[in-house]
Amino acid sequence: MIIVIVYVFGGSSKVTIGRVVGTYFFQKDLPEGQTDGRHCLSVENVFTFDRDDERVYPEISKRLKLKGSHWKIRSKYEKEFFDSLGRLKFDS
Repeated sequence: MIIVIVYVFGGSSKVTIGRVVGTYFFQKDLPEGQTDGRHCLSVENVFTFDRDDERVYPEISKRLKLKGSHWKIRSKYEKEFFDSLGRLKFDS
């Protein structure tokens, strides 16, 4: 399973997360009114949350502050990662 995380810019601690369900594709032409975003992934179960929320395990919160383009939650923290997501989605 591949999860994609998108950061909300401007000093915010918010992140948007979704599960990738399709393959990468590139739009040759931009749809009318769209100024960016020609590199695309199909995702589902998208939601936005605060990475500093108390329901997010501290180790996961720390990792969500890394802003590299390629990183992953190692198996060591996989349970905490998915537990955090479950608490955020279902304890709201």
